[in-house]
Amino acid sequence: MPEVYAQMDLLVLPSRTTPTWAEQFGKVLCEALLCGVPVVGSSSGEIPWVVRTSGGGRIFREGDAAELARVISELHGDATARDTFARAGRAGVEQHFAPVVAARILDELIRSALPVQRSFARDPATSA
Repeated sequence: MPEVYAQMDLLVLPSRTTPTWAEQFGKVLCEALLCGVPVVGSSSGEIPWVVRTSGGGRIFREGDAAELARVISELHGDATARDTFARAGRAGVEQHFAPVVAARILDELIRSALPVQRSFARDPATSA
């Protein structure tokens, strides 16, 4: 996929919420950002959180085709803004969403849920 992302100026994720579904994360956003591609996402589900947390792009109201067209046009004409979003987004994904970060957070969560660890090592002075 990196070769495909490398050909993009911008990735758009125009998800729409339904009565039984909303975008859960939008992994494709992180993939694009890691490849240096800025993103535009709808306001569906967790997309705004991912985009804001990474700093890698813009949000538009889901279902608002005119706003989406305006955002794409603005970014199409502004290479500096695209580059700024791409750099910030890559750094944001590495800081907040990289596998090593997720593993650390999960480890901390698991450790916080475990009872206090006791040492079962024998004290040589009291051992018989």
